[in-house]
Amino acid sequence: MTRSEMAKQPLWIDISKHQGQIDWEKIVAIEGYDKVFGCFSRAGWGQYGGDIDQYFDRNWEKSKQYGLYRASYWAYWGFFPLDRQLYLWYKANPTIDLIPRMWDFEVEDNSPQWLADKTWEASEEVLKRDGKRFIIYSRYGILERTLCKYWTPEQLNAHYYMLAQYDTSTLLNPSESNGIVVPTNIEPHRILWKQTSSDYPIYTGSGRVDRDRWIWTDAETMHEQIQEMWGKIESDPEPSPDCCDDLYDLMGKATTEIKANASELEKQDSKLITLRTDVDSIEVRSNDNHVRLGATRAELAELEQKINDLQDNKIPQLERGVGNNATSISNLMTKIDICSKTINDIDDDVKSYMSEIEGRIVDIEKDIKAVKNRITIIGWLRSLFRQS
Repeated sequence: MTRSEMAKQPLWIDISKHQGQIDWEKIVAIEGYDKVFGCFSRAGWGQYGGDIDQYFDRNWEKSKQYGLYRASYWAYWGFFPLDRQLYLWYKANPTIDLIPRMWDFEVEDNSPQWLADKTWEASEEVLKRDGKRFIIYSRYGILERTLCKYWTPEQLNAHYYMLAQYDTSTLLNPSESNGIVVPTNIEPHRILWKQTSSDYPIYTGSGRVDRDRWIWTDAETMHEQIQEMWGKIESDPEPSPDCCDDLYDLMGKATTEIKANASELEKQDSKLITLRTDVDSIEVRSNDNHVRLGATRAELAELEQKINDLQDNKIPQLERGVGNNATSISNLMTKIDICSKTINDIDDDVKSYMSEIEGRIVDIEKDIKAVKNRITIIGWLRSLFRQS
């Protein structure tokens, strides 16, 4: 497919802090093949308990200001708590526009069935909140190993998809293939975008940008299809959760501290490795000195009668060399002990933070139990009054 033919497939882009501060006036001024119709802004990611993208607010507001379709996406990490990731996503992006959220599902850091189950759980939660299931962004292979393997066809086709199926495309070689490999049990019309390239800037000086082509159609038809698919919200969004703010704030604090401690731990571990190398080197030199010392004594024994002065001068000199090395080894071992103590202190801090979090969780569970008891008592009183 030539560049002019590809221009019929409307271009969207996905952006995050990696693009820095985008010049939106330059974006909207682009025409032709690189004309941008919509953007996916990263709200955040789930690694290490989750974090919000520092450029999301600006990208979200500017894309609306300049009249582009917009949606937020969340980079999901299955190893970390799902409720925490959803909480941060809602916090960054409380209310969607016409286009649903997007679930960026690229990291396989846990069992395939676990990832499939958690993604369905997230889809159900987002549907309750927004009235629309999220769009799933992933790769063919990942979908085949996870969702396509463990979801029913009905579950799969309750979503729309963007597939990362890159085709070679540069400014010098703009030819792109229109082909796309459809994952098992997903209906072809459920795939709306393919991510075609990310190897050159959208405008001069912008940095590399991922390009997402709306496939099967041209811009005019795309507008009509978007209205048909998402023209109205099926239910009112649920309010942003606030019952666990204290707990999440505490978890965020603990996560920050753990990151800082982990960084310090890496520094100390690096120092420890260096010290161990120094010790090994000194031990080798010490052994060499002992060997040379023994050889020298043997030679001196043979020449004792002829060169008594050499024996008196050389042996003490070599022994002093060994003694100095031994002192250096002792000093280094003391430093290693200090490093080990620092590492143990960091470990104690992490355990303290986790203990504090567990304590807060217990308190919240007690509060919930107390509320349930009150509800039970109120229900009992109401039934009693009705009988009387």
